[in-house]
Amino acid sequence: MSLNRAGIIVAILVVGLIASNMLSRVLREEAERNWKAQAEQSAERATSTFLFWLDITYAPIKSLALIFNSSSNVTEKEFLDAAGAFKDQEDGLIPDAIAFVRKQKFTSNASARYIVDYSTDKSGFLSPGSEVTENPLVKAAAKSAEANKNQLTIGALQTSKSSDASAFVAITVRNGEQEGIIIGKIGLNNLIDGLYNLRVPTGLHLMLRGRAADTPEKNPLQRLYHHGAKHHTAEDITSIRTKSAKADLEFSWSVSSDFIGGANVQSSSILLVGGSIVTLMISLFTLFLFEQNRKVQQRVLDRTAQLISSERRLLDILKQSPMGVAISDISKEGIIHYANPRFAEMFGLEVEDLIGAQANGLYANPEDRFKIIKEFEEKGAVGRELRMIDLKKEINELMEETGSDAPYDVLD
Repeated sequence: MSLNRAGIIVAILVVGLIASNMLSRVLREEAERNWKAQAEQSAERATSTFLFWLDITYAPIKSLALIFNSSSNVTEKEFLDAAGAFKDQEDGLIPDAIAFVRKQKFTSNASARYIVDYSTDKSGFLSPGSEVTENPLVKAAAKSAEANKNQLTIGALQTSKSSDASAFVAITVRNGEQEGIIIGKIGLNNLIDGLYNLRVPTGLHLMLRGRAADTPEKNPLQRLYHHGAKHHTAEDITSIRTKSAKADLEFSWSVSSDFIGGANVQSSSILLVGGSIVTLMISLFTLFLFEQNRKVQQRVLDRTAQLISSERRLLDILKQSPMGVAISDISKEGIIHYANPRFAEMFGLEVEDLIGAQANGLYANPEDRFKIIKEFEEKGAVGRELRMIDLKKEINELMEETGSDAPYDVLD
């Protein structure tokens, strides 16, 4: 196979494989974009659900604040009954603990103390009789509530390796003439676990970070929760920043390959394999055509060589033949294309004198030639005797009449 043909086949292979790879890559990228878009939509829905649930969790604290502010005196029993009612109504979307903290001042110059009067927490750091200042998280929540009168705030956020993430929510109230604060502890892990059980597909991973109310912007966000921390191959897809109870919350979502079974790249793989196979088949078919063409050309060359050899042998035979032979076309003029030496000798000429001459001039009756041609076309053969002119005699007579010593061409 020639270099040109080999180059064509290589070009077909290269162009076909490159085109298949490019189209496959386009389909793969499109599938991955759609897959990430689905993951992003799922992440946004999950974030909205979490914030909705968080608002529901605020409801008991807001409702208790409303009860305190609209009553002259709220007893512990009334406080616990109201808090317990929310537990039955909201299917667990309630704070882990709620407490009424009474503000106490001994003198005008002394700093205020906050003592827990009522609480649903009987043994923790929000238990009745506890002083708020003993716990920095509860203290920060109370301080934030004092700075934002009558507004619900997340005054403190808690997380550690040994503790679940929690938010301390507070709002100022009055119990009759007594100033106080409603403080609730909300377990963020409980909300996130419920979210993953109901709304988050496998393969989506959340990292929740936050910054408590009134915290300076220069302070970094605190990491509260990180799902799927071991998924090192997870890819970030979206980050949602929002505020809830004056606190900054950031939901950073990543996706791993097990989300809805991964991107649907089957079509791109099929295209790559199919395109490669088609390219290979085209290349093989082109190679087959080139080979067939080569064989045909070789047969033509071989046949031509055989014809040339046969023609030479035939000419050698005719040249040595004792029979005069001439070959002319079947046109009206009958141009002679070949004459052997014996034929030229019969007419007293050289072979060169006959080549290109008109055969009609050799017949005593020129019409005989056309009869022969017609009979040959009808029967495929001719078998008759013809009378030819005595060309040698005519030439001699012409030479005597003209006084020329050269033969005269009587064939024209």
